[in-house]
Parts: sequence; structure tokens; C-alpha cells
Amino acid sequence: MLAGYAGAIIWGLDDAQYNIDGGSSTELKRWGFWNILGADRFENPDDVNIRPWFYPMSLLARYFPAGSTIYDMDLPNKRGLRAIAAEKNGKYTIAIVNSHLTEYAINLKMEAQLAINGLDHYEYLSHSGSDFTGAVNNDGFPVPLASDLSFDFSDDARHSFIVKGQSFHLFTNME
Repeated sequence: MLAGYAGAIIWGLDDAQYNIDGGSSTELKRWGFWNILGADRFENPDDVNIRPWFYPMSLLARYFPAGSTIYDMDLPNKRGLRAIAAEKNGKYTIAIVNSHLTEYAINLKMEAQLAINGLDHYEYLSHSGSDFTGAVNNDGFPVPLASDLSFDFSDDARHSFIVKGQSFHLFTNME
């Protein structure tokens, strides 16, 4: 985002599009967000469930809208730890990912020294295969773990935070 990357196409959205031989095979390339034909054609009813990599992508697509101002986040140099922030129309989003297995204690600092109120916190933890931990509604879509949080980065302040291994966090006050 900081390099000016303006968008991405998510190619393998649904596994049902990509069976191995392109037609009659029931062997799939399982890289999509779900398989709409899991129960009907591929004899695997669980394949219709949303997979964990859907959640970060859907939240990033929604809460980093086109035209956002992107801010770098000051983080310790830890393996797999990344963060980015955005502002649009006076609303903010902060995303943090830890792709490493190790849990980190960090002090988050934002170059734009301001206070951000009314934040929703989404958290998703990856486990083996397609298993994950994270709040979803009855339809399987992401819902906040917590709401109405505040981060005060004014006067060079930092926000202490534990980032679990293989986790994704998104804080936003965007609608």
C-alpha cells in the first residue's frame, strides 16, 4: 500500500471453478474461500464453509477503501509482524498481522499522532488446515470481537498490544 499498489484480483474465489481436469474430476485445487458445490458434486458438505483466509481479505477490501490515505506503523523488527493504517473521510483502520508462530508484545505507534475513538476490533487466529478462531455471525461473516475501543497516539504515545502467533487483527471506526 505504501508503494502505491492500487488493488488486487482474487482469482481462486470458489474451488468449484477449479477442479483438476477442468471438468469432470472431483479433485480440487483447495485454495479458494469456499466450494459452493462441496456437498452436491464433491461429496464434502464441509467444503461449503468459509475458509479462514476469507476473513482478512474481506476486511482489508472493505476497510481500506480506494482513496484512503495510507500511514506506516512503527513496529519492532519481528519476524512475520506487519501493520498498516488508513484514513478516509476522518475514519481510520489499523491492520496488524503476525504470520509467525511466536506471540509478540508490541507497543504500537502511529506516525499521524492522533486519538482514534469508536474502534471495532476483529481478530482471527489461524490453526491447522482450515481451522481458525474468530467471531462470525450466523451466516459466517466477520463480526467484531470488541467495540468502542480507543487508541491515543497523540504526543508520541504508544498502545501496548499482544499479537498472538498466526493472527490477524483489524481495528476500524469506518462503517
